[in-house]
Amino acid sequence: MVKRFSTSGPALLLLIVVLSGCGEGANSAGPAATETSLAAPTVTKTVTVAPTPKPTSMSTTGSYKADLAALGVVPDNVQSYAD
Repeated sequence: MVKRFSTSGPALLLLIVVLSGCGEGANSAGPAATETSLAAPTVTKTVTVAPTPKPTSMSTTGSYKADLAALGVVPDNVQSYAD
């Protein structure tokens, strides 16, 4: 006499996976599981940033026109340029 077992779809699939050795903890690990890859080191460049220099006081003559001329700026009309 032969006994017949009734199994559902998911239970049958689980049984096939376990019996085929493809489940977790299987001894037949593929190449991806046996190879160890070392990640390339990350290179970080250190940049030293100089602080923003503080503005220095500039000597002026007291004449806006003379100060502009000293900088090389000679407008046709100093008042219009100032506005």
